[in-house]
Amino acid sequence: MKALQTIKRFFTEKFELNFPALVICFSLSCFIYYVYISQTMKSGTFNSDIQIIELSGFVHAGPPSKEVIQINVVGSPEDISSLKDEDFSPYIDLNYISCEGKHDFPVLLKLSEKAKKMISLQTKCIPSHVTLEVEEEATGFIDVEPLISGKPAHGFEVKSVTINPPQVQVTGPKSRIYGKNTFQTKEVNVSNARSSFKSDDVEIKDNPLFFRSSDDKVSVEVEIVPIKETKKFDLIKVNLININENLDVRSQTETISLDIYGNLADLEIFEPQKNLVTADCSKITHPGRYNIPISVNLPYSYSLTGEVVKTISVSFVAKTVQSENENQEENAN
Repeated sequence: MKALQTIKRFFTEKFELNFPALVICFSLSCFIYYVYISQTMKSGTFNSDIQIIELSGFVHAGPPSKEVIQINVVGSPEDISSLKDEDFSPYIDLNYISCEGKHDFPVLLKLSEKAKKMISLQTKCIPSHVTLEVEEEATGFIDVEPLISGKPAHGFEVKSVTINPPQVQVTGPKSRIYGKNTFQTKEVNVSNARSSFKSDDVEIKDNPLFFRSSDDKVSVEVEIVPIKETKKFDLIKVNLININENLDVRSQTETISLDIYGNLADLEIFEPQKNLVTADCSKITHPGRYNIPISVNLPYSYSLTGEVVKTISVSFVAKTVQSENENQEENAN
């Protein structure tokens, strides 16, 4: 026991005598280490988008106060030069939240496998905390509304638009799920279209960051049809056919008006043909005044609307001998 006390007293006296020297040696060692580190280590700056982990039944309801995190890194020059932004994944973990509201979250950092192997690497996130609004998670069904842009070709129009599926299942903040009525798709262009078409895999346009959809794409079917219109045609000539050879026409209703229904583009270029309207006189064998039924010979793509004249008035007289002779002379010539 006495020997131990002697040894203790010896070292205590030596430490007290050499304390200033020990302090100086320690300070000098620290300075030398700092100089060594500063000469052999290199700093670098990387930037990465922050990610949010949501597994607790709570989701973010507003963007973080900082979406891009700066990562300051110190390490060997060789290590720093081999690193990229993709080697750093800053994230916020919501699993420890138990109530809604705004919270300050520490920014955590996940390193790539390559970065993990660099034992000299030192990292620091700026900012170290971000503010995030958190709400309870909810799921609902939201209608999808197609966004149609442009105009069909002249003379055509959009008759109907069908979207499939008409709703998408969405998960997100409770207040947004219950307050959202419709989503809109990205534009479906119908410019100069002349026929119906279907677009598959149309993306939902305003599916914001705060929603996770069961299906981010839908199909949109657009029905394009010709525009129908009625156009009035005046002074259409009535052609008399099958006139008895013993009769001459003294007077007749020469023209009529027709309301013709069809495709707008076709009606704009439609020209009445010579035999569009005819009156068959084959049943008239004696002079006199008759109301003769008329026939309208429209192409199949047109139809008549409104009030249509059914007969025209025609007066016949018997041919004179002179007329017959004149006709024979004309035939001889």
